[in-house]
Amino acid sequence: MIGEIPGAPLLYSEFASGLFIGDKDFLSFFKIDELNATAQEEVRLTGISIENFTPYLPVNNGDNLNLRYDQNNIELHFSNLSYTNSTQNLYVYELSGKVSKTLTTHSNVINFNSLSDGNYSLLVRAYNCFGYPSQKNFHLTFSIRPPFWKSWWFNLLIISLISSLIYGFFKWRDLQRQKLEKLRLSIARDLHDDMGSSLSYIRMLSEKEAYLRKNEDAAVFFNISGKTSEIMENMSEIIWSINPSNDSFSQVVLKLQEFAVTTLEPSGIHLRFEVEEIPEITRISAENRRNYYLIFKEAINNISKYARADEVIFSIHIEKNILITSIRDNGIGFNPEIITKGNGLKNMHSRAENMGGELSIKTDHQGTTISLKLKI
Repeated sequence: MIGEIPGAPLLYSEFASGLFIGDKDFLSFFKIDELNATAQEEVRLTGISIENFTPYLPVNNGDNLNLRYDQNNIELHFSNLSYTNSTQNLYVYELSGKVSKTLTTHSNVINFNSLSDGNYSLLVRAYNCFGYPSQKNFHLTFSIRPPFWKSWWFNLLIISLISSLIYGFFKWRDLQRQKLEKLRLSIARDLHDDMGSSLSYIRMLSEKEAYLRKNEDAAVFFNISGKTSEIMENMSEIIWSINPSNDSFSQVVLKLQEFAVTTLEPSGIHLRFEVEEIPEITRISAENRRNYYLIFKEAINNISKYARADEVIFSIHIEKNILITSIRDNGIGFNPEIITKGNGLKNMHSRAENMGGELSIKTDHQGTTISLKLKI
């Protein structure tokens, strides 16, 4: 039997597995199994919206878009050109590049938001309601340029600028150091030549006058000569500390050794040096150099005058960036309660504090040890 659809010229026969289409003068028959449902469609881009960008339409299959970094919000509209139950068309979006993802949906609209800079490739495939793929897919490539502050030339410019600033800073510091060294050398030379010669002349005249006078006034001139000699010695130390050629720590050690030898050996004191090799790069400021020297000069003078020692050990070594200097004698020691009332030990502690160092003094009837720890 042939089923009949009232009011329509279309009849379907389950027995014949076909369709009968009636017309005024003829009847057509189609076998369902012989119908070709293969899609003949192709995917087309029907609309495009890009933030801060108006593309030149139409955008064709295989085109490439070149976008700025702020044109990274994209909306695309597609059509499969299959109108049979078109709401059931299926779209597959495949994005590859710096960001990769695949989306399968019935929607013909795809959005890409806040894409980072880079190169991208979009492939769109479609299937009709019967599940057949479109004959021709849609392929679009686009590039999002990075902002200028991420570009290689801008980074190179920043690196060059920073390098120039760093170089300029260190060059400026070096020039300032050279100027300071020239000034220090000039001051040291002037003090030596002018002040030194004037003080020598005063001492010479005062000694001459003291020998010419046989009365009480001679003592006054001898006192002037002695004070002048003391000033000259202090002036010599100041000149030595100002002179930039003495900036290395090895020069400080050498001067202390010379002073210790000339002060202690005439008193019959055996002197032993235990000095570790100090790196040449070890430098201390002029102020710290003078404070360091005066601390141990005071210690050597005290040993010579009061310790009654016959052996002194002077040692210098470095432990974990800490410079440790100590001078030890085997004398009679002293009573800290009495001696600390004087200025000598107070000045030593004050100088060590100004250097940022740590001074320790240990004394008993077997001798005295003075140690200074200084970070370098």
